[in-house]
Amino acid sequence: MKDQIDLAIVYSGNPCQLAIVHVLGIPFIYYDLEGFTDETIIASNTPWNLNALSTQLGPLETKSIYLSRMLNGFYMLKELVAQSGNQFLAKIFSRRYRLLDGPITQMFANDYEIKKKFKQFPDVNTIKQQAEMYFVNTDPLLEYGYALPPNVVPVGGLHIDHVKPLFSPWNDTIAAAPDGVIVVSLGTQADSSKMTQKQAKAILNALSKLTTYRIYWRIGPNFELPGIEMSEIPSHINLTTFIPQNDLIDNPKYETIARDMAKEFKSRPASPFETALHFIEHIGRHRAAKFYKPQQHTISRFWQTTNFDFLLISTSLFIALALGILGVIKLFTGFIGWLICSRSSEKTPATSRKELKVETLGQRDRSSSQMDENGNLLRKRK
Repeated sequence: MKDQIDLAIVYSGNPCQLAIVHVLGIPFIYYDLEGFTDETIIASNTPWNLNALSTQLGPLETKSIYLSRMLNGFYMLKELVAQSGNQFLAKIFSRRYRLLDGPITQMFANDYEIKKKFKQFPDVNTIKQQAEMYFVNTDPLLEYGYALPPNVVPVGGLHIDHVKPLFSPWNDTIAAAPDGVIVVSLGTQADSSKMTQKQAKAILNALSKLTTYRIYWRIGPNFELPGIEMSEIPSHINLTTFIPQNDLIDNPKYETIARDMAKEFKSRPASPFETALHFIEHIGRHRAAKFYKPQQHTISRFWQTTNFDFLLISTSLFIALALGILGVIKLFTGFIGWLICSRSSEKTPATSRKELKVETLGQRDRSSSQMDENGNLLRKRK
């Protein structure tokens, strides 16, 4: 089997596939279908960018940039623990590991036939970190700035079909639209017949006012809207169960705020499909991501991705230097104080010392005499 398969593509969220490719001993590409998630950032050893919103953090959880950075860092640490290989800590901090990654790892580790080949079966997250390359379903235009390793390749749009010419009645109705086309689709799995009557009428009322546009509203497999008769639909709105969305968007009359971004996508020297195909063929030929996989280091992945070792050492050196400077300043000020006191004592006049001595003797004479009860001066006997 190993000699018959050159390469495997493992989809995110499927730890069984990770375990299978490890058993077969074949190189694989890890394909993150959800974009550049925290899971892939940690697995690929990509340096962290705490300004980038964590995929585990909701966009409205905080408006403070500083609190957001702290939360992003916290979620990245959680994912780092989940992929650390320490099953005890991973189960505590990661729900995904408790319910999916951990049980799958144990299932393969306890298999009788697999035990013959592997004395200790690795954690599926450890296998994930051994991918030859990582495809991420996103684009640099849509992501925060990351210092991507050579084996992390954005392939956003890979799943999009090639554009084909529109057929009737689509091409006829678009040509008759003065201001262009609006496509309304709530998702391929959404069924508009399940909406409430209030929701359906709210959308219809809004679309009914856009009379200069041709509007295609995909309402799902059930060709009906709650509380709305088909006769109530204005003539510029087409209800349908199918929309050739890519072909409509490519039409010259289709205008959106993403037009400039679309131009940038199209002006690139290679499409996402061509980019992915190039790397798939490369790994298939060499059975490895030759020249692309970053050099492996013996230090922990935590130190590599966060550079915390550099920050810790540099901060310690700065504190030691600051304490050293304060110590020198303290010694210098103490020496100056001692020098000033020494010079002031040397400049004291001799007459002042004699007067001080006379005054001391006079005080001693006065202290040797006392007054009796009648106010008479008495002398002490020596």
